[in-house]
Amino acid sequence: TTRASNSAGKGTDFSPCRVQLADLKPPSLPNDVSFQVLVSDATDPTSVWVQPHTTSFQELTAVLHSYCVQTPSSSFSPSSGDICCALFEADGHYYRAVVLEAMAGNRYHIRYVDFGNTAMVSRDQLFPAIPAVTQLPIQAVQCQLATRLPAHLNAWPENIKACTVECINMSFEAVRPADVDSYAGLPAIDLEDMETGVSVCDRIGRLLSKHAVSDTSTLRPSAASSTARGPSSSSNRTPDDARNSDAPAISQATATGQRAVSVPSSPPKTKAVLAKDVEHFQL
Repeated sequence: TTRASNSAGKGTDFSPCRVQLADLKPPSLPNDVSFQVLVSDATDPTSVWVQPHTTSFQELTAVLHSYCVQTPSSSFSPSSGDICCALFEADGHYYRAVVLEAMAGNRYHIRYVDFGNTAMVSRDQLFPAIPAVTQLPIQAVQCQLATRLPAHLNAWPENIKACTVECINMSFEAVRPADVDSYAGLPAIDLEDMETGVSVCDRIGRLLSKHAVSDTSTLRPSAASSTARGPSSSSNRTPDDARNSDAPAISQATATGQRAVSVPSSPPKTKAVLAKDVEHFQL
């Protein structure tokens, strides 16, 4: 049995073991009507990943990083569904991930289970799981915002996606709607600014209501200026893609809601999004 030698994981069993996604405790949301969350990933209103606030996760992250930096690279070749420790290149730290698919050239498509976003990594950026990975439930819960795609639209317009993506790395008061528990099997929530009470679903509704049923081509981000901030990940995003909107903005206090901890708490991402000092937009 291999044990950690430094303070971050002292006494922790670093013996590699096989762990699959089904071995991890599933994520869950608090039973309260409202609760605080950090949005860790989002693509559009139908796919928003949130993390209830917890300190135990930061402790696990420190242990995993300590294990990976002390462990020599090996010929570890995981299979689909396996849990591993995966490098996030943007910050140089390691996080729990599930292998979605093994690709050609010793490349792997993974999802960081505690954040929701995906990435392509090479084999030498992966390490086998250790017993500690099973001690904490998965932290990211996939939800859907409590708003529906209008019947006259086949897909969410780009500015609606942008309004959703703006929420990444922000803390919100998540509110369960009284009239619906879930959409398509995902928990339905609204996100409210903890300082101003501005609702993300209301912002999206205002954006949609400004356009006639027959006029969907004009649903695009406004020309309001913004500065790229914070990291992000999905393959359809680029590092210099600034997010703009023309609905009331989330407050700057909410935008800086990342947890103050000794190890990186921002979700693994590779793309700039509005995470701090969000621009204020006018209707």
